[in-house]
Amino acid sequence: MPIESLRTPDAAFASVPDFPYAPRYADDLPGFAGLRMAYVDDGPPDADRVFLCLHGDPTWSFLYRTMLEVFRASGARVVAPDFFGFGRSDKPVDDGVYTFGFHRDSLLRLIERLDLRGITLVCQDWGGALGMTLPLVIIRYFVAAVLVGMGIYCLVRHQHPRWVRMQVGFRDLTTWSFLMASAHGAGLMVVPVLLGSNAVAAQDRMAGHNIARHNHVSSIASPLAGMLATGVHTLAYLAVTGLLAWVVYRKLGLALLRKAWVNFDLVWAVALVATGLVTLLI
Repeated sequence: MPIESLRTPDAAFASVPDFPYAPRYADDLPGFAGLRMAYVDDGPPDADRVFLCLHGDPTWSFLYRTMLEVFRASGARVVAPDFFGFGRSDKPVDDGVYTFGFHRDSLLRLIERLDLRGITLVCQDWGGALGMTLPLVIIRYFVAAVLVGMGIYCLVRHQHPRWVRMQVGFRDLTTWSFLMASAHGAGLMVVPVLLGSNAVAAQDRMAGHNIARHNHVSSIASPLAGMLATGVHTLAYLAVTGLLAWVVYRKLGLALLRKAWVNFDLVWAVALVATGLVTLLI
């Protein structure tokens, strides 16, 4: 269903000084029927780098009038959209439309529409709050590619040598297990918590809360939540690693590690590929 909106006539921008950039329009963004978003798109369309300039309130892409030429002169592509309700973009009539999710989704649809890659964010005011949440979606494909790539590498590389002898104490076994597990990326399990905290903080800023105490508590709670998640993860991992090392060292005996051979490389490789595929689907 089309969203009712107003459209500022182009003639209203005819006398804007020092802004020679002709607007481009996207009127087919999925989920935004009837709305036309204006944006500046300058520089080589196949450039390796893209400067994505996001304005805040109460301005529009005109804010970056002195920067656009500098960015373009570096050989990069420059894209500066006008968010809905600002500049040359359409202005929805219903004030309830203007939410954090509304602006964020429209920005994501524009990025997909223009197939922007190699993005460098240039942000002002709550344009930064919007920009900082983009990796929550865009990073999915990068992380999935890394996981699948690591898994395939583990599958095709040569196996680790089977050592004939092993002389290691309980403390060394615990430390070695913890370091190897961490080196394999176990610490990445806290990344969703840290990113989630940033997203919540960004939504609070976009919501326009005017209570100073609320903003103060919110700004403190986000890093504390990240630190707490990291601490809990580290302690839990040390406890589990120590328990497994104790079971192997005291109950099973190190002879098991010399006689029995479990191909954990294969298990790990399959787990990486599976995790990467699941990441693409969620």
